[in-house]
Amino acid sequence: KQVIEQGSTHAIAHTTLNLAADIDLGEYLWKPVTEFYGDFCGNGHVISNMKIIEDDNSPSSYGFFAFYRGSTSENRSTISDLTFQDPYIECADGVYGVLAASIFCASVRNCGVNNGTLLQYNHQVNVAQRGLTGGGLIGRVVTADISNCYAVGTLTSMNYACTDVNGGFIGNMEGSDCSLTNNYCSVRVIAEAGWTGSICAYMAGG
Repeated sequence: KQVIEQGSTHAIAHTTLNLAADIDLGEYLWKPVTEFYGDFCGNGHVISNMKIIEDDNSPSSYGFFAFYRGSTSENRSTISDLTFQDPYIECADGVYGVLAASIFCASVRNCGVNNGTLLQYNHQVNVAQRGLTGGGLIGRVVTADISNCYAVGTLTSMNYACTDVNGGFIGNMEGSDCSLTNNYCSVRVIAEAGWTGSICAYMAGG
């Protein structure tokens, strides 16, 4: 409840959080946790009906976490054993993913998305916004390992920029120390322009 009420107004640092029960967010418009430094264990629980809709005060990073960070490549934070059921994200710009918009120096294990709906729209028809990055699980990944995770749903991008990056599982993966192991993706990606892909739309430096 505390995290729900604080939403994007607080960063959570240097801690370990354990989810003790399933959570239904159907009564709320979720505001992403701005930054999380530490470990988050879902303990096999489910977060249902998370809904994120961009407004004028949105941080241009959309997901359960806006930014999830570890300290270094050798000292990574870990997200584990967490499932999202029926999440919905609607935004016009920025970086977006159900679990996190962006992760840095982290391990993600045994996490999944069921029946996710991600919609990136454009306020100005036939006018390209700046390049956007989205993924069914995570938008942008820098120096991370992801294993035994999955995403199922639909991602639709109605922007027209050739620099857009939209992936069914991950949008953009960067860094020389990244790995994907035993993951699964069944996300339908519909995009007007840019890079698209199933597991990952764009990889650099790996």
